[in-house]
Amino acid sequence: MWIRAQEALEEAARIQRHFCTLAQTSRVPSWSPPVDVFEIDDGLLIVAVMPGVDASRIEVHLQDGLLRISAPRALPPELHGARILHMEIPLGYFERSIQLPGGRFYLRDSALADGLLHLRLSHERGG
Repeated sequence: MWIRAQEALEEAARIQRHFCTLAQTSRVPSWSPPVDVFEIDDGLLIVAVMPGVDASRIEVHLQDGLLRISAPRALPPELHGARILHMEIPLGYFERSIQLPGGRFYLRDSALADGLLHLRLSHERGG
C-alpha cells in the first residue's frame, strides 16, 4: 500500500511539473506553459496554455525550425493590493521554444480563446 501511495505522489508531482514549469532565463525569472503539437493535413497545430495572458502582448517568432512564444502575465488590476493566501498560477514574463519537425513552416493564423493559444502553421511551398 505504501508503494502505491508513493507512486501516486510521484505521478502527481510529475503532472504538476509538466503543467507549469518554473525556469530561469538570463533576462528575468520566467515560467514555461505546457504545449501540445499536432500534425494536421496542411501543417501543424500548436496549442499552448495561456491563463490570463493578454492576447495583444503575445509575441510569436518562427525562425530556422524553432517556434518561440513569449508574453508577460500580470496580476489582474483588481487584485493589486490583495493579500495572497495561495498562488499556483505563475505570473511574470514567460517564454516557450518548440523545435519543429523537419520542413519549413509559416504562421497561417492564431487565436486565443478560453486560455488556450492556437497557432496554425502551414508548410512552405518550394524552396
